[in-house]
Amino acid sequence: MSSRETQALDEAKAAGLEQEVKRLSERLQRLEETPRIGAAPRLGRVQDLIQRQRARDALFGPGLFGDPTWDILLEIYRAELECRTTFPRELGRATGHPQTSVLRWVSRLEAAGIVFRENDGASSWRVRVALTPDGLAAMQEAVDLLSR
Repeated sequence: MSSRETQALDEAKAAGLEQEVKRLSERLQRLEETPRIGAAPRLGRVQDLIQRQRARDALFGPGLFGDPTWDILLEIYRAELECRTTFPRELGRATGHPQTSVLRWVSRLEAAGIVFRENDGASSWRVRVALTPDGLAAMQEAVDLLSR
């Protein structure tokens, strides 16, 4: 490998690291802005809402109640409360919705300002999905309201 190729490779690695540092910094800022009080009870309420939906589907059959948006939002919110990132493929597995539907609904949620997508630092073709600050606030309010 020539010195020019080595330099180009080093520059690409540095750019990738810069992107990852920026992503982590933004994530940390979002976590610091997120009120952590009540995160554990909210996680329990989110899991309860998800279990209720699964029980409903078990009783009436899958696909009868079509609400992929809510299913996707609950899974993204659960990931936020568990301080982990999520990807469209994981959302599809968790919700039981086809990957194409998940991607379509994530695009709609992103256009509405509820979620955002960002490239995964480890792989340029993987995209992470997370709630925006407004989306997070809306989900907190929705889960609190539905859990009364």
